[in-house]
Amino acid sequence: MRIGLHGPTVRALRERLGVSQERLAQRAGLTMQTISRIERGAVTVSHPLTVKAVAEALDVETRLITKA
Repeated sequence: MRIGLHGPTVRALRERLGVSQERLAQRAGLTMQTISRIERGAVTVSHPLTVKAVAEALDVETRLITKA
């Protein structure tokens, strides 16, 4: 079973925090384009370190932003 980031949830949490895609990307060590693609579901991100980085940047547990 592959676990990936759930884009709509990432976007909702980012917006709730009031941060831009650019700021989230900086916090997670990713590019703004990658964050945009994650949020739109245009890319499947399943690498554990990337999932962890996004979760930490959003200050949530990884289980809250992943889908099976």
